[in-house]
This record gives sequence, structure tokens and C-alpha cells, in this order.
Amino acid sequence: YATERLSFSASLFYSDVQDFILIQSNYLKGVRRTTISRNVDATTWGGEADVVYALLPSVRVLGTLAYTRGRNETDDAPLAQMPPLEARLAVDYARGPWSAGALVRSVAEQDRYVVNQGNIVGQDLGPTAGFTVFSLNGGWRPREGMLLTTGIDNLFDHAYAEHLSRGGAMVSGYEQTSRVNEPGRTLWFKFDLEF
Repeated sequence: YATERLSFSASLFYSDVQDFILIQSNYLKGVRRTTISRNVDATTWGGEADVVYALLPSVRVLGTLAYTRGRNETDDAPLAQMPPLEARLAVDYARGPWSAGALVRSVAEQDRYVVNQGNIVGQDLGPTAGFTVFSLNGGWRPREGMLLTTGIDNLFDHAYAEHLSRGGAMVSGYEQTSRVNEPGRTLWFKFDLEF
């Protein structure tokens, strides 16, 4: 849906996967523990919605809401490596050569997990706490084809880890037992030049 000041989009999905490849570590096989791959029947569903509203010709408010849920039908359990509910709210300003923006990203806790199960990207390590982070950015375009931008991500230096953390990735010979936190407060600069 779109008008001059408002636009909205939504997408929904549902999948029924037979023979989903599930990787499970620390699996008891005889007298030893190992990593196995097996096929399970799985269903996933979810959606995403985006809205953009122009408060003024130079100021926009943007929002996004995303949710995914999965179920391992074979084991009658949650499907591992599913992201939790996530919401983003941003305000953008652009006028002449100047631009600025602010972003709030909030992610819910994930309490639907299966320890030691996942896929080639990673394994569930347990529940994940929710978090909210704030970011700011600004830009200046001194001439056509040139843009200088700067920003601060994780403005309040919040310690958090994503549920789908690379800390849960399988590396041959290493048992992953904890998540890797995302970077703290990060100041960045960027220079774009078009030829």
C-alpha cells in the first residue's frame, strides 16, 4: 500500500519441509558422543511488515516488525536456529546536502530452543535474553557523487548476543559452549565517491 506520505508492505510465509537436514552435536552413539546429521519433518512460518511515514518533506519515520517460528514435527519440539521477534523504529532526516538518522532495534528473548541442534551455520546454545540497542548517524554531501557519513552504533554500550550467534558455529575440533557478544559502542566513518 502506498500514498504520497505513507507506504506499507507485509509478507507472510509458511513452509512444510520433509527431510529437513538437522545437525545434532553431543549425540550419544554407543559409548561415545558425536555429531550427526539426520532428516526430520519441519514446518516454519512467519512474516515481516514495513511502514514508512513522511512526517515532513524532510523527515520520515520507518518501522519494521519480523517474526519467524519453526517446529521439528518428527521430534515434536521447536526447530533449532530460529530468530526471535524483532522490531526496528527509525527516524531519517534529509535536506539539501545534510542527512541524519536514529535507529532503535529491539529483539525479544528467545525461549524456544533445542540445545546442540541446528544446521551448518550454528547450534542452539540455550535461551537468549532480549535486548534493545540505539544507533545514530549523520551525513554530508559536499558535491554530487561524494558522501561523508559517520555514526555511532550501540550508543549506550549495551552487552548483548544474538540468538543466531556465530559463537554457536561448528568448528572442527572445538566445542562451542557460549555465545560471542556483539561489539560495544562503535564509532564509524565512511566516505563514498562515485566516478
